Amino acid sequence: MELHKRPNPDELLKAVQQEETGHGRGRLKIFFGACAGVGKTYAMLSAARDKMEDGLSVLIGIAETHGRPETEELLRGLEILPRREVEHRGVKLKEFDLDAALKAKPVLIIVDELPHTNAPGSRHTKRWMDIEELLAAGIDVYTALNVQHLESMNDLVASITGIRVKETVPDPVFDNADDITLVDIPSDELLERLREGKVYVTDLGKKQAAENFFKRENLFALRELALRRTAERVARKEVVTSQPERRSATERLAVCIGAGDLSPKLLRATKRLADGLNAPWVALYVENTHHYRMGKEAQRKVESNLKLAEELGGKTEVLHQEHAASAIIQYAKQHNITKIVVGKANKSRFAEILYGSLAGSLLRRSGSIDVHIISGEETPAEPSTQETKNMLYSWRIYVGAITATAGATVIGLPFRDYFQAESSLLLYLIGIVFVAARYGWLSSVIASILAFLSYNFFYTQPYYSFTIDYHKDLLTVILLLVTGIIAGSQTSRLYLQSRYFQRKERNTSALYAMSRELAATRGQENILKVISKHLEQAIDGSAIIWIIDSGTLSVAYPTETRSEVKEESVVQWVLQHQQPAGLGTATMPSARGYYLPLKGSGTVLGVAGVIPNGKEKQFTQEQEDLLDALATLAASALERAETAVLAEERKVEAESEKMRNVLLSSVSHDLRTPLASIKGNISLMLNKGKLTDDARQELVSATYEEITRLEKIVSNLLDITLLESGKLTLNRDYYFVPELVGNTIKRVQPGKRQLITLIGKDLPAVWVDGLLIEQVLFNLLENAIKYTPDKATIVVRVKQVGENIRVQVEDDGKGISPGQENRIFDKFYSLADAKGKKSSGLGLAICRGIMKAHDNITVGNRPEGGAIFTFDLPVKALPKEGRE
Repeated sequence: MELHKRPNPDELLKAVQQEETGHGRGRLKIFFGACAGVGKTYAMLSAARDKMEDGLSVLIGIAETHGRPETEELLRGLEILPRREVEHRGVKLKEFDLDAALKAKPVLIIVDELPHTNAPGSRHTKRWMDIEELLAAGIDVYTALNVQHLESMNDLVASITGIRVKETVPDPVFDNADDITLVDIPSDELLERLREGKVYVTDLGKKQAAENFFKRENLFALRELALRRTAERVARKEVVTSQPERRSATERLAVCIGAGDLSPKLLRATKRLADGLNAPWVALYVENTHHYRMGKEAQRKVESNLKLAEELGGKTEVLHQEHAASAIIQYAKQHNITKIVVGKANKSRFAEILYGSLAGSLLRRSGSIDVHIISGEETPAEPSTQETKNMLYSWRIYVGAITATAGATVIGLPFRDYFQAESSLLLYLIGIVFVAARYGWLSSVIASILAFLSYNFFYTQPYYSFTIDYHKDLLTVILLLVTGIIAGSQTSRLYLQSRYFQRKERNTSALYAMSRELAATRGQENILKVISKHLEQAIDGSAIIWIIDSGTLSVAYPTETRSEVKEESVVQWVLQHQQPAGLGTATMPSARGYYLPLKGSGTVLGVAGVIPNGKEKQFTQEQEDLLDALATLAASALERAETAVLAEERKVEAESEKMRNVLLSSVSHDLRTPLASIKGNISLMLNKGKLTDDARQELVSATYEEITRLEKIVSNLLDITLLESGKLTLNRDYYFVPELVGNTIKRVQPGKRQLITLIGKDLPAVWVDGLLIEQVLFNLLENAIKYTPDKATIVVRVKQVGENIRVQVEDDGKGISPGQENRIFDKFYSLADAKGKKSSGLGLAICRGIMKAHDNITVGNRPEGGAIFTFDLPVKALPKEGRE
């Protein structure tokens, strides 16, 4: 019986999800070799031809044959994508056309030379980034790579061959590839190919290449590196897929980096060590006073090294503590770090004793943690820091030091004979602290030396000479110098730290201010204004925000902004890939602005762009982090606004649904009753039995009454629907209220109730829709008739109040119960009438709807009992021709 391996559930789920979505991520296959000339391109094109013969669509995006006939022969019959021309400094360069490849969307595309650097103006700075975009679009990619172009192997290859490769590929690109095919040939055969001119080497002549790079011993070492790297990748891939828990179970590595040239070497060595141990690793940087004194170039090198760590697959942590070794050991113990990798620059014993070394401090404090020391030559990132350079070439620091010393001397000298000379030391120390805080540590050192000389010259005997007669004075002068230097250094350090914390405090305040303002803002337009304002304040530039509306991305704020086509292409890329791009990034770095996605909890809501005003063409990592945090707050606020709109729409839908249900329950009885009566009457009239004329007349009259009642219900429904839809249009004209009251009373049937009208004399005309006002009066009178007993009195009172004509409908019924004043105007709300029956509850709702279009209507109770409805109608003078 044959046993079959059970499928991996995760792989099956992934396959099903890709099948459901119609597309998934493409597969990457790398043809990997020890060096140029081993046949990677030949093997890659051969594999591509096999796929084409299997019926797959294959496209040659770019393939470098270097004029080799056997390689060019493989291109015959394959579709080749035309290259894109890019002009740079007057030279036309041909590059891979990424947009055309995405548009063609083949099943498989060949993109040679993975580590290639794209020409300026391209979407991405590196070709491997182009390939990442192709993979994200669901296109399979074949590419080629040499071992010396792997970032982690850069130092090893340089030490073996003496040549450092500048174009490298991050190791995660290699590690995450779906398939690695090792292409290898014997070293002697490769050297023979080199002699025959079949090996193309960029930037090197053949003779120089053979002597420096293509040595037999070098080729052996490179082949070993390629084989080992491939084996490590395969082994790690198997462990990750079959036993993912093993990765974090044993070793954890940390590497200490800075701004020096040794840091990249430390990162690559740590990456190789972590791969061998199959362990996670983190790069640590301690931000202390030394960091604050560094110039911008050195700080950029720190950021570059941190980014390199991320490209190599590690994590990064920035620690804030003055003593670097203590911070690193504390972090290592808290996070179970088992090995620390640290660099040790080659310097003299005296310099090491004088300045100390991080490696020595870590060894003394490490305890059970292993410390791996990697030595090497290191050129400081910046020979003298920006602050030091500014001081050396700035006259202010010298003038400040001289002025502070002279001031302390002038103030203390008149009192030299009245106080002990040591009292003047405080004056000098105050001056030293002042210049340290104002001009920096170098100025404080100069001030300390000047204070040392001044005190010796003016306050030690013999006066006005640099001779010291007493040993006590000599000690005092030396202590002044040492104390001054220490105090000045510490003051300068505190000043630098205060500047750092002020910057952090500004960032925190910016986040808090934006969060607080967004929390109090409602409406998308107002939220966009707040977001734009805070983004502009954060980077001292202009901000543009794009929002997705009905599936289309468009500028939402400022609405009058018209962005450039190039900038819009960056925005579209950011939206599609949900990653920052533009200024200072590796994607479309030539753009004027920096663009980042506004990510909600489940989708991307839009894109925010910031364009700096100044000449500074690159944001620092701190600024990018602040912008990312602001963008997160912005996305959260926009999502909240969108959720509020959806909630309001759902509330309206729920209210509408509730209204429909109430309508059906309230009106169904009123509709069924007259219909049943009409049907019964007609059935009797159709009966074959003879009916007397009186009986037939009675049935006809009853039927007519029911039809009239039914017509009234339908009319009310139509009226309330018109009012609710907002489509009611007022046909205003000049009317006299007594006429409107008279027309309405003619339609009303009060029964046994007494209907009284009290109308003032000489009332002016009103500017209203007469038909609608008559409808209001009719509904109010019907309501009064319905809720009052027989022989009740109903009064219609009309009088002028200011610029309005006030109309009141009063009755002497039960009146309005407390709390019902507003509810009685609600749709479908009704109380039992004098006979215990309920109506549809639409009459008063119609009154309120009509009067809202004119003015308003209120209800209350009369002091003597009964209800009173009141509404005002605006007075308007008749035109000159008048109205009779």
